[in-house]
Amino acid sequence: MIRYSSSSLISVLPWLWDWSAFYGWPLVRWITAENNYRARSVYDKLATKTHWQTYQLAID
Repeated sequence: MIRYSSSSLISVLPWLWDWSAFYGWPLVRWITAENNYRARSVYDKLATKTHWQTYQLAID
């Protein structure tokens, strides 16, 4: 698993905003683990938390 620091995220944000604007994206979404408290504390300051939950159906 790759782990990123909050400073890594903040350093990527200007690029992400520019990329999104260039391609005309109205927003950017991402997922994170519920127990990823460190990252979520950064996300809570930068973005709006949505009410969506993620589900996964395994196909065996």
